[in-house]
Amino acid sequence: CGCAEMSFYFVAKCVDFAALNTSYNMCEWASRRYETTTSPHEILQECYSAGEVFLIFSVNESKGWQGVAKVISPPSESPDKDGWHRFKIQWDMTFPDKHRNGLPFSETACMSFIKGDETVLLNKCRNYTQIPAPLAVELIDKMKGHYQNIMLLLAKPSKPALFSLGDGEKSQFEVLWEKLNQVVKSQGRILMACPFGSQRYNLSNESSDMDMFVVYMASTKSHLSLTTPPLTIKSHEADVADFTVVEVKRFCELVVSGDPRSVETCFLPSSVTYSSSDEFKEFCQTCRQLLLTKELVSKYLGDALGTKGLKLLHKWQSHSFPDVGKINKLFYIVLRNLILARQVASGEGLQPHLAVDSPDWKLLLATRKGIFTTDELEAKVTKLKMEIEMLLADVSCTLPERCDINTIEQWLLKLRCSDLYCDQNLSFHSS
Repeated sequence: CGCAEMSFYFVAKCVDFAALNTSYNMCEWASRRYETTTSPHEILQECYSAGEVFLIFSVNESKGWQGVAKVISPPSESPDKDGWHRFKIQWDMTFPDKHRNGLPFSETACMSFIKGDETVLLNKCRNYTQIPAPLAVELIDKMKGHYQNIMLLLAKPSKPALFSLGDGEKSQFEVLWEKLNQVVKSQGRILMACPFGSQRYNLSNESSDMDMFVVYMASTKSHLSLTTPPLTIKSHEADVADFTVVEVKRFCELVVSGDPRSVETCFLPSSVTYSSSDEFKEFCQTCRQLLLTKELVSKYLGDALGTKGLKLLHKWQSHSFPDVGKINKLFYIVLRNLILARQVASGEGLQPHLAVDSPDWKLLLATRKGIFTTDELEAKVTKLKMEIEMLLADVSCTLPERCDINTIEQWLLKLRCSDLYCDQNLSFHSS
């Protein structure tokens, strides 16, 4: 969000955090028509045609700044049936759920600008108030600094024995990140790194392992040479944590085939990912909605109800398996897969990083803690399964059977060509 000559910045007031989460999930925002003055969608259309437009989000009554998004399509000329002029956005930053209030207003209390003969306090700005670019960039820099401080806080080990070897030693994350860069450096570069396991779903605790999923791009030259780069690299027992590294071609194959864990990486908020390149952000923006298919729902159902899910639970129960902790953990995995399958089947998108205190988050947390009986959990599994079947059978269900690969292939080819000709100063965003 640099201060470009033709960059325009607006405050976007949000009714609540649920609306903010929906906006992140759908990459969309909207405005209503004003009857007595120029409507926001008209102003945004004019600014969009003249340069880049950014929205700085603040949830009502939160007394904070929660995110920054770039407008990537002009608002619709005509409102929808509910009266909204909708437009697409690309999120540049958000804050983790446990710190969802973002940058507090106390940090921006003295920031203001002159509008006509009036001094306007930044914290008092109303919806779609335009902010002068220098002030907006200062605000965004403060938000980024606050975000970095939060990440450092979250990275601090809650259990020194697990994350550090002693005073002055590097954290487990630092050791793992160095290891990954060493592994990838000889082959190419990292496009995206994100958590695997409970951290991905916002359900980790102090005893949770640190698992990482990485997408890397091997050089195009290596693909054309006699030595084929590895498509998958796995961690060894001696490594400080588990990681899986996949080459971008293999990643594309996985998401096209509806692999749930791979598809989820495209729907994680920026506050959860460890690293994300411009190329991967563009993939998410242009391709991720194509990945929401009936095949994906089927894969989720297979994971939940198949031989590694509910069937395994029934096998344990038939043999009087005594480990209640393992039974609860497997029920948690079964329910989590069904919850995510229901998200996709409903047509509302995919949000693997569950909002704190949401009903699904509470259900999964309670399941892990062993709050429910086995019969209660079986009933919840049956209920979710029936809901998914009804959603898929509904005549209004618009999910495609499978992913259309054309757009994804074009993105991959563009990525390869850009890398091959990079010595000729062709950037990824060249037209």
